[in-house]
Formats: sequence, structure tokens, C-alpha cells
Amino acid sequence: MTRLGWEGATKLHPAELDALHRKLIELASELTANSPTRLDAHVAWGSRALYGEAARRYFALVGDMANEARWSSRFSETYLDNLLSEVLLKIDKEGGLAGHVLLRATIEKLEDFAVKQIVYLPVHGFYLSDVPQLEVGQVVFRAFNASDIQAIEDRYSDRPETPDPDAQSYFRGRLDEHLGERMTAIVNTTAEPNRAYEIAEAETRYALEILMFGNAAGSRWSPFANAVMGFDDPGPGKMSYLAFDSDGGLNWHGRRLPSRWSVEIGPPQIEALENVGAFVASELRKKAYGDLTDLDKSLLQAIHWFSASVFQQEAGAKTLFLVTSLEALLGPKDRTAISSTVAEALAMLSSDSLEERLALKKFVRRMYDSRSSITHGGHRHISEAELRSLRWVVGSVITRLLQVRHRVRTKDELAAILERARLDAAHLAFPDLRETPKPLSVLREERGMLAAEVADRAGCLEESIAAWERGAATPDLIDLRRLSMALGCSMFDIELPENYRLVDVRGHRFMLRARRIDAGHVTVDTQGWDYWDADAFPVRPLESAYRGSASPIALADRRHFATGYTRRMALDVAEAKLRALLERGLCRDRIEGDLLGWAPPPVPEHWRRHLKARKTVEQQPKIPTRWRSKTESCS
Repeated sequence: MTRLGWEGATKLHPAELDALHRKLIELASELTANSPTRLDAHVAWGSRALYGEAARRYFALVGDMANEARWSSRFSETYLDNLLSEVLLKIDKEGGLAGHVLLRATIEKLEDFAVKQIVYLPVHGFYLSDVPQLEVGQVVFRAFNASDIQAIEDRYSDRPETPDPDAQSYFRGRLDEHLGERMTAIVNTTAEPNRAYEIAEAETRYALEILMFGNAAGSRWSPFANAVMGFDDPGPGKMSYLAFDSDGGLNWHGRRLPSRWSVEIGPPQIEALENVGAFVASELRKKAYGDLTDLDKSLLQAIHWFSASVFQQEAGAKTLFLVTSLEALLGPKDRTAISSTVAEALAMLSSDSLEERLALKKFVRRMYDSRSSITHGGHRHISEAELRSLRWVVGSVITRLLQVRHRVRTKDELAAILERARLDAAHLAFPDLRETPKPLSVLREERGMLAAEVADRAGCLEESIAAWERGAATPDLIDLRRLSMALGCSMFDIELPENYRLVDVRGHRFMLRARRIDAGHVTVDTQGWDYWDADAFPVRPLESAYRGSASPIALADRRHFATGYTRRMALDVAEAKLRALLERGLCRDRIEGDLLGWAPPPVPEHWRRHLKARKTVEQQPKIPTRWRSKTESCS
């Protein structure tokens, strides 16, 4: 709760509006003539000014308003300052009633604000190869070309106040100079121009930190591990610019940063980034801060300090940032025996060998001693090999925790796992409730069955079993269900090729297949629909394109075009879309988009027949296929 008491609501309560009005009236009563001879703290607007304690209270009022959740995502402190100062001067000139009318209109303007901005920030330090664009967190990176610049110019020209030809030519020249053929970060946000710039700069910095972490963590000895990615710097004495397109035109801001290496990011590098968990961190950046667990926040903070170490030139500064990264991730809450706790946790997470754990713990303790010496004015030479090793172990532990994030969600859970392994000296393992799929041949041999026996029970050819076991072919959904019944296991227990995925939504099962069609583009096909175990039928159309049918068969054989860079990422996108569509279709409650008075339709007759047939089959004796055929032939 702030001093104004605005936290939580999206609309300003009349009582809060009156309280704000009273504060502005008090400040207006202290406005005095702006005196150039007064040197104490003040804020001035033309001939009027606030001095001393009154100026401090005014800035505190603006700061409180800017920190409110309802305003902070859309308005900068400068923007709010300009609006409140107009009300303040209105009260000073025309009285409290006129000020109250203007204040109410100002608050309504803030509450109804919905102008969307597209922010463009030139960046440096990497380039995309065979990848059209790269999405990291809230940011899309793309190499700007002539068509992108033309699109901005067209939007600029289409405004009601079309500029004269000379101004338009000058505008095109600035676009070519500052955005042409450069790697550009693109951020979409709903905010006034200054706040849009602040948000875009922050989100781009977070995205660049993730890329620098992924690059450095995956390149231990390469000189490209030192690559710095930041806002663009065209050269000595020049400024790089930010251009953003909004209802009010374009604005330009300066930013300067040194550059070193330029890293190529193509499909192989995308795969490497995925392996070190960079895209897991990217998904965390997309979440609202309140939805993050404490371990999620620590991971992002650790990546921040890890990436900050890459910017540093001096060995001592690099060491400080890397050790700070470890503390953010593994430091104990009570801050006691921090060096020993962090060193031990890192050693246990980084290796399963006792000898390697002891060596790692000793190394981290030595680097902690170096950090303490640097902090307290001492001196210790830190070699380049030590720095590279420290960066490697820090990157490795961040990567491992990103990879097991679906198994351990909070720092308390992580501490409990480490404590358990510490006390029983057991092999460190993260619990996973999911069964690991096994190859078809392994499942068959575990049950002591021949290929011919499995084929007989599954009602397929022995040659098909052999082809599936060799990986020369992949069973379809119906064959997969029959195989699971023949082997007495779940369909999910049977291992599929990495470009296939089985998805289950309340008993409706779909097979997804991913394949690369060109550089940076992967398409995912929905290979079929198996509803044998489903109890509910969709009660509304799954998509607008299939309004005549609520059947999930509308999803079969459709293609989810995805710029997923890798097959696994494209499968994740397609699975999320498919689940969302089917969950919406299966919901029997009225949801957004339904007509007023909507009610679920009656169960279709064909679905009733399916449920009856399944019930009949389930009541039959569980006799294997080959035995049943012999019994039937004897009768």
C-alpha cells in the first residue's frame, strides 16, 4: 500500500481523486515566483516554482503515482509530471474548482489510455544466419531490410498530418542511417512514448543477457565466449538511435556502447542455445513478475550477473560478478557460511563424482577468497584460465537448473533435494513422476515376447514390428494403441522418434509430426485422432474455420506453421495450440464468445454409439488375440 492507497484497483476511486486534489491544492498554495537568485532545491514552471520541502513533496507525489501498478506499465514519471504540473498551475491560476475539473479529465485520460507502440532498437554483437527472426522473451530480433524501412515510411506518410516532401526525404534518410541493414530489436507495448522506450530498453537488455549467457555457457574456450551484445554503436563520436512508430510519429533516443566480437546465430547455434536452457529463460521472461517462483527470479538474476561479467574488462570485476551470480542462485537465506554453502551446492549440482565434487568445492572456495580480497582492498592475481573455469561452472549450474525446472520449482525444493543428498550421501537425483518411454524392442524383450507374438496380438504384420523397431517406420495412432494393449503398457511408454509427439487431452489423443521445410521454419502436422479413451465430445466448434463441426477430426491433418527454429520448439507451439483449442471445445460452461443464453448441445448419436461399443468391448474377457482365434475355431 503506497501513501496514496491506490494499489490493486484499475480505476481511481472518487475518494482517492479528492485526496489527490487536496494534495495539489496544498502544493499550489506554496507556489512562489521563480527567483533566479535562489539556489536551493526547487522545481520551476515558467514564472512559478516550488522550493525546498514543497518541491520534495511534489516529486514524492509524482513518484508515488509512477510506482502504482495501474500506471507504471504505461506512463513514465516525466509524462505524469507534465500532466500533474498542468493541474497544479491551473489551481494556482483559476482556483481549486477548475483544477478539480482538469484533474478528473486527466485521470480519465490515463485510465482510458490504450495507444500501442512498436519500438525499434538497433543492437550489435550478433547476426542471424538462415534464421529470419529470433524471439527471446518479449523481444523479436530481426535484421532490418529495405522492405521493413519502407513499411515504417508508409505508416509515417499515412498519418493525417502528412509531412512535406523535404521532411519525408529527411525522415527516410534517418531511417536508412540508423536502422538500415542492422540487427534490430522489436518490442510491442501499450504505453506513452517515453515509457515505451524505457520498457523496450529494459526488455531488450534482458533478452540480450539471455543470449550472452547462452553463448558464453556453451563456448568455454572460444574467443566468441567474450562476445558483448548491446545497443548499437555506429562508430566513434556517433550515437545509435531508437526509432519507434506510434500514433504521434517517431522519436529518437541516443545510446552508446562498445563492441567486440559479432556472433553468428543460425540453426546450429539455436540448437546450442536450447541445450543450455536459454529458451527456458526466454519463457520465464514472458511471465508476469508475480507469477514467477523465487527460484525463477533467482535464475533470471543469476543470468543477469553472469552476462554482466562478460562486459567487464578487468579480471577482478569479472570475478565479482560471477561469484555474485552464484550467490543469487545458491546462497542460503540466512546468509551464514555462504561461501561453503554455495561451493558445496555447486559441486553437487555439477558432478556425480566425489573426486570432482571435492575439486569443484575447493576451486569455488578459492574464487570466494579472491572475491573477498578484491572487495576488501587486497590483491590476488586471477589467471584467464581461472576466469574461464569459473564462468564454465557458473554457466553449467545455471543450465542444469533451467533444464530441471519442471521438476524443482522453488528454492526450498532445491534446498531440500541438496540436503537429502548431503545427508545420505546418495547420488543426486531430481524426482520425476513421468515414466521414461522405452524403445519398442526393449518393451517386447522385457516381457519375453517374440515379434511374431506382438504382431499377432496387435493385429499387424511381423514385418511392421521389425520396421518400427529399426526406426524405418513409425506406427500411427491406431497401431500405437494396439501395440500398447498387446504389451500391457501405456501408449506413452512406447518411445517415438524425436520429431513425433503424442498428445492427450481428456482421452482425445493426437499424433504430431514435425519436419523442417526451410531454414528457420518448421511445420507440424496433426497425424491423426484417437478417441477410444475419451468420455466427452466437444460442445462447440474448435475453430472458426470449422464452424460446421465440433469434431476433433477438424484438427487432424492440419498444419501448424511455426517459426520454432527447432523441431522440439515447434512441437511445443503446436501442442499448446491444440490443447487450447480442444479444452475450449470441451468446456461445458458458457465462456467468452458464446451467445447469451448458450447451453451445451445434446450428445451426438454417433458418440453415444461409440461409448456403447467401448463399454461392450471393456466387458469382454481379456483373452489374447491368438488364443481367442483358437477358441473360436474349436467352437
